[in-house]
Amino acid sequence: MEQIDFLGVNVLIGGGILLVIALYLVFLIRKRRTGRFLHDKSDQKQ
Repeated sequence: MEQIDFLGVNVLIGGGILLVIALYLVFLIRKRRTGRFLHDKSDQKQ
């Protein structure tokens, strides 16, 4: 029983870390896209 609980905790921790990494990558991708979009707008204004 204790071993099963320990494995469950490890799975939850691992899943949480993967979730945080995934959200961080999505945030970086969106930041890059908005940056390019802003650069495109400034180029059009010039």
